[in-house]
Amino acid sequence: MNFFEIDNKGNVTILHYKLIEFLANNGFAIMGFPGKGKILVKVENNIIHEVVESDIVKCIQDYLVKLKLSNVLEKFTKGLSGYVNGRKYDLLPELNGFSDKDSKGQGYFYYQNVAVRVCSKKIEIIPYGQLPHKIWNERIVDRNFKYNLSKKGQFEDFCFKLSKSDLNRFLALKSALGYLLHRYNNPSLCKVVILVDEKISFSGQANGGTGKSLISKALSYMQNVLFIEGKNLKTGSWFKNQRIEMTTDLIAYDDVGKDFSIETIFSELTSGIVVERKRKDEIHISAKDAPKYLISSNYIVKGPGGSSDERRRYEFELSDYFVFNSPKNVYGNLLFDEWDSTEWERFDNFMHHCLQTFLTRGLIEAQPINLKQHRLINATCIEFEEFSQKIFKVNEWMDKRKILGLFIVEYPHLKDTSSHLFTKWIKEYSRQNSLKYSDKSSGGVYSFILKSGKGGSK
Repeated sequence: MNFFEIDNKGNVTILHYKLIEFLANNGFAIMGFPGKGKILVKVENNIIHEVVESDIVKCIQDYLVKLKLSNVLEKFTKGLSGYVNGRKYDLLPELNGFSDKDSKGQGYFYYQNVAVRVCSKKIEIIPYGQLPHKIWNERIVDRNFKYNLSKKGQFEDFCFKLSKSDLNRFLALKSALGYLLHRYNNPSLCKVVILVDEKISFSGQANGGTGKSLISKALSYMQNVLFIEGKNLKTGSWFKNQRIEMTTDLIAYDDVGKDFSIETIFSELTSGIVVERKRKDEIHISAKDAPKYLISSNYIVKGPGGSSDERRRYEFELSDYFVFNSPKNVYGNLLFDEWDSTEWERFDNFMHHCLQTFLTRGLIEAQPINLKQHRLINATCIEFEEFSQKIFKVNEWMDKRKILGLFIVEYPHLKDTSSHLFTKWIKEYSRQNSLKYSDKSSGGVYSFILKSGKGGSK
């Protein structure tokens, strides 16, 4: 389509609206974007790129140079500001209602050469021209995809070892990775995935070294991950979310401290995220479009307790295998940084199957190893956890004053433990062990019982 006319005398006329149509035919459009107002974009092969005015000028220049129309280019150059300006961009097509999030039953991965669609029953390659939706170019990872099902890759084996080489735990970890890889937020499944060590020190010294950070690093090679350093986290800052973009898929809180509470992000799970940037309008990202959350810690992650807390956390304990065997010694190279194309192909195929596991099986809970014990210690003290294992009996009435007396005799440095606090600890023990706490008072004797059955004390 030509956007100019040349008369018999060689005079050139630039046709303003024809120029707009030319740009539209070359994929240029406008769209509303939170925090930016209307922006210029270019759509090529279902891929959306944000562009600036110079990209439009370059497109017109390349077209005229290709046709060897130097006289038209000269005319365009002289009147550039009149032909290309912000007011005229309002005449470009406008993209509305755009979303490149996944749907409930399927997810996509985007590579340089193709897209890959993962469903519960099949995994298939989709050329970009055949995508049923448009995507932001930021979704595309910096490598090509190729099927490679020849053997298990290094990262798959890494995850297997983190699962204590237990098939059931491995399946649970795969489902958790799949949940994080799925760009769909189910209102009934608002979970924060929390990675903790199988063995936690309560001496005040953090152990670590299990490989938690490599999990979040792996996810960053599949999607847009925002890493937040947990140790220096300023939870009260107005601008703590300022690096979150509309295309952020996952927020990874790496190595949070022992004082961090999951309650910090509760409202963001259910109500969305408010992004505030200095001297800019705030942006609200709805819950359905918001990123998911991954937390890693060398400590039990605190929370307000109760059913609301339990519903929002998914905890997985990682084996200490790599505390004693570094990944480089096990595999002979650094994971990710020293991989060849074959290893990347195996990695991609494994991650696709993690998503398929989640789509097929849902989020699978792993059987706790030391999690209940660590939670109890974190909520009470290590002495009480030790004492409870020796003294408490299920389905038998026990004298609360006598039990507290025994506790103080065994741990005299805790002689100031009040009856109220001790009762609170007993209730926490019952909750962590799925027991039902009841108490009664008769003739000055205060008794309690821990009954087996579903649900603990609240």
